Amino acid sequence: MGPKNRDSEFQLQLAFLREFQRAHNRPLRVLHIGNIANNAYNNALIQRRFGIEADVICYNYYHVMGCPEWEAASFDSNIDNMFPDWWATELGGWRRPDWFVQGPVLDCLSYLRAKNAGDGGAAAFFWTLLQARYWEMLDGIAAAESRVRPPMPEHLADTISIAREFQDFQASKAIPQPLDQPTSVLPGATIEPEPTLFPISSASSEPASPDPQPVQSRSSANEYPDSEGPGRFVSTYRSLLAKYVFVHLRREAETGVVDGASLAVAIWRSQRRSRGLPRFGFEFPADVFTMPNPDTAPPAASKGKEYRTFRGSRSSSAKGPSRLVSIYRSLLTKYVFVHLQREAETGVVAGPSLAVAIWRSQRRSRGLPRFGFEFPVGVFTVPNPDAATSAASESDEDGTFRDLRSPNPKGPGRLVSIYRSLLTKYVFVHLQREAETGVVDGSSVAVAFWRSQRRSRGLPRFGFEFPADAFTMPDPVTATPAASNSAAADVGSSGIAVVIQPAIVDRPEFRYFEKYGKGEDRNASQRAARLGDLLRQFTDYPAEALVLVEAFASTIANEFADVLEHYDIIQGYSIDGFIPFINGLKNYTCYEHGTLRELPFEKTYNGILCSASYKNAAFSFVTNSDVLPSVARLKLNRERTVYLPHAFDDEKISSFRAGLKIPKRDPKVTTFFSPTRHHWHAAPVSMQKGNDLFLRAAAQVAQADRDFRIILVEWGVDVYRSKELIQELRIEDMVSWIPSLNKAELRQRYCSSDVVVDQFRIPAIGGVTFEAMALGRRVITNLDETQSAEFFGATPPCLVADSIESCAARILEVLADPLDGNGCGDAARLWFEKCHSAQRVVALQLAAYRTICAA
Repeated sequence: MGPKNRDSEFQLQLAFLREFQRAHNRPLRVLHIGNIANNAYNNALIQRRFGIEADVICYNYYHVMGCPEWEAASFDSNIDNMFPDWWATELGGWRRPDWFVQGPVLDCLSYLRAKNAGDGGAAAFFWTLLQARYWEMLDGIAAAESRVRPPMPEHLADTISIAREFQDFQASKAIPQPLDQPTSVLPGATIEPEPTLFPISSASSEPASPDPQPVQSRSSANEYPDSEGPGRFVSTYRSLLAKYVFVHLRREAETGVVDGASLAVAIWRSQRRSRGLPRFGFEFPADVFTMPNPDTAPPAASKGKEYRTFRGSRSSSAKGPSRLVSIYRSLLTKYVFVHLQREAETGVVAGPSLAVAIWRSQRRSRGLPRFGFEFPVGVFTVPNPDAATSAASESDEDGTFRDLRSPNPKGPGRLVSIYRSLLTKYVFVHLQREAETGVVDGSSVAVAFWRSQRRSRGLPRFGFEFPADAFTMPDPVTATPAASNSAAADVGSSGIAVVIQPAIVDRPEFRYFEKYGKGEDRNASQRAARLGDLLRQFTDYPAEALVLVEAFASTIANEFADVLEHYDIIQGYSIDGFIPFINGLKNYTCYEHGTLRELPFEKTYNGILCSASYKNAAFSFVTNSDVLPSVARLKLNRERTVYLPHAFDDEKISSFRAGLKIPKRDPKVTTFFSPTRHHWHAAPVSMQKGNDLFLRAAAQVAQADRDFRIILVEWGVDVYRSKELIQELRIEDMVSWIPSLNKAELRQRYCSSDVVVDQFRIPAIGGVTFEAMALGRRVITNLDETQSAEFFGATPPCLVADSIESCAARILEVLADPLDGNGCGDAARLWFEKCHSAQRVVALQLAAYRTICAA
């Protein structure tokens, strides 16, 4: 398409925007979900320039390249890539726009609800709360590294205090009703199990009647007389975990090398994702998330040596995986275990804080009912489940649990005891009968409940149900004490206090939480049906993958339901298109940025989310030419697949180039600048850049000509390997390292270098290449020229290389023309203006939006 035709297409789409504005008396609304590499921020930025009301939600993700500050602000201090402290550096007066929200998912959604309702006071409050949450997180990281940060600003501390006061207020309303009425529940909660993989018929919704004969306690030695029975599989499963999971993870933590899609990695990743943890480039060892007795951790945290417990587990490298493991452990100690202990002791329930969000995700992933309080960790597990039976058979059977109860007989400890009794009466007896008779019950509440617990642990789908001690304790029946000794004896009695509904405290911030803290979910039944249909398509996938899909749908995606209704278009980046898909929306698109290379074909949680999102999207925006074979393999409709250049603010680049003063270069020395992440040895292969190919090629050329210099950026998992390779190749004198740069510094470095070096594994151009081309620089990179011509309409004029030999040839080509007399840089800039402009990016998306709105 020629320039005139491109301009005509753009004007046509702008006319659609104007017509939409007239018809609806407002702009077109687009919500962008996810922000890896600032793709959503850049896209929303240029869309807003042309009149689209575009918002971005970047939930539970804080990497520097997912923050707009990295893209738009000028700062001169070094920052942590994983958890940047923007308060510790000057941003040149730049402020984050109010249409970009980042932080814990529930707080982000509260902010969007308030903003979209036009409630400026509530929006400002939640914006401040998001800042306060992040400040708390940074405090925990600093403490783990023995650093001291300034005190939290007063306005942030006040906001956190108000949030906690509201949590206390909510807890004061949650007093249990009599439990002899199964349909009577805590305010805003349900005692029914979480939606399972398949619906439960109403005919079987009542709990199974308990066995009329009392169940006698038995020792674990006699629990499984049949060596081929369930006990054998329980033991086998425990052995498999010890042999293939924990050893695997320990090796990863020690070496820093992350294994690929093995069973061990898949299981551990499912555990991490179910807890809403950030997606680090390594796997945490197993003991990061749990402690033998979490209640013993808080006292240590209150002293000056709260992180001593974990300090010995760090690696010698202060920046290796163990550093983040230590940081995360410290965060758990400071914000989770202390928090939960306070709840257990006081009966005050925390709201949507980081601690509560993490703990709730753990509970929900096990299929537990949504009570209005948090159970202490010992409710579901014991340090040694095999030893529980003998303890339970002692005369002092109540002592097994006494340490977990609240001293307040009306606090959470009482409800914990009640919950144990319910499990004993309706679940464990039921399962024991199944194990003894070999007859599996149908879709009763007990079976569905237990299956959800089993699935959440990634267990194989045997034709029987594991007894309770597979995961918690062999014989919980004995845990129910006599009426005179335990509050559990009150189960079913009419002497329990009824619900009290105190009046809402008359303060505006509390009303913000009441109004915007939780939206109305009108899609629950449709979502459950869609989820069941989806999971039936993947019955040959590992159980843990299906469990995590179910958990994500019921704990994260469901929270978006009401917010999505505000927007005309929802655009999910990477796999976040699953959020509108599972909520039953048709007006959503998917934005690929390398996502389709391997992910949709993996038998994993991410694989299911990815393939389901793209196959059902109204349109898929593909931004990498090398994934075209994957598009064909997924059988995506070509008419619904848009080849889209990466969203990019070309006006900013033009202004930068016009105002830049490039220092005079040394004509005797040619400079090669490579800002690419060093990832060429560690798994996965799809993330590798091939940095070693260029270094080996440079060493070959250096044998005859050493009049060139290489500048590398010190980031990536293989930095130390690159340094070792450079030393081995004897080119240390030709190579220099610089720290990570902000965008302004990066662009200046592009312009002051003779050549930009990108990557050599993936035959497509990415962010480094197109930005350097926009600045008129020559780029050495891997590229499939035929695919690129089909994708962009014209082949990008790059210096193509994909091996040591071709890299060496390109280096020699540059050395023979150090001043770019052939005009390769100018050709690159002209190609960018023609094929990769912001106008074209917006026009291609608007054409898809127009079709969706017409439908």
